Amino acid sequence: MSDIYNLLNNAANEKVEEKPRIPPEEYAKQKQQKRQNLYDMAEKQTHEVVSSPQNYLNYLEMQSKFGYTVTNTLLVMAQCPQATLLKDNNRWVEEKKYVKKGVKGIGILEPKGEYQGNDGVIRTNYDVKYVFDISQLNRPYRMKKQNLSVRKIISGLVYQSPVKMQMVDNTENGSLVQYSPDNQMIYYADGMSPTDLMEGLAREYCYVEFESQYGNVDRTEDAFMVKSAAYILCKKLNIPVSNVDFANEVKNYFEGMDSRDTKEELSNIKSIADEVSNRAERGIYRLQQERDNANRGEER
Repeated sequence: MSDIYNLLNNAANEKVEEKPRIPPEEYAKQKQQKRQNLYDMAEKQTHEVVSSPQNYLNYLEMQSKFGYTVTNTLLVMAQCPQATLLKDNNRWVEEKKYVKKGVKGIGILEPKGEYQGNDGVIRTNYDVKYVFDISQLNRPYRMKKQNLSVRKIISGLVYQSPVKMQMVDNTENGSLVQYSPDNQMIYYADGMSPTDLMEGLAREYCYVEFESQYGNVDRTEDAFMVKSAAYILCKKLNIPVSNVDFANEVKNYFEGMDSRDTKEELSNIKSIADEVSNRAERGIYRLQQERDNANRGEER
């Protein structure tokens, strides 16, 4: 027993070597440099994603996977283009999953309050935050994929529809699904495949949302922005996309824009996709609730 007490006494008296503290000014400088490195990385990646059709499609698909801002999506794409599921270390630990030793985190920017600049403008302050992809864990884990039925997806897309719908033999320009701003109506052809219907509805509801946000819509001038948003939406809902020719216009569309304007336009595209997606998710959730309630009723 005396050996145990000696061990405790030695531990209590042992001097712990303290690491030298970084002066506050140096610490602030290091934090600022880390932020600046991410700003520079995001700016470079902004030009990269609009430099070719395939790069642009890769970006849109990455944007569909995470609820991140455009800037953070660009940062993830630059550091870990194969990422599929991201969480910070604490979140992984809560799930009893652990990051591999020595793995480098993926730096993103997290809002940390606001401050007033010298010009009097209120701005958001950002800190660097590190997240880790599921592929960086110490052992392989399977992601739970959300398998939505055709019925659920269509029910979600038409949930609380801001416009009416009507089935016709043929639409005006031969398209299987088409929104008419003049009539505030989505027309859809009879007898089409479920895949064509889902893709068409996703696209046309993005036209509807574009009109809601900007006051009017031109199917020619606004096609690139709308189809980009529809691509994000389809990837979110796992709807096959049959035509990606719109991506061929990416260089012409963003020509002359600096990185700030480009990111703003990408944010506008994301906003359209998010609005339609959020409404669809509410519809899917409501359908699931109705089914659960019906099942509970049968059990009684």
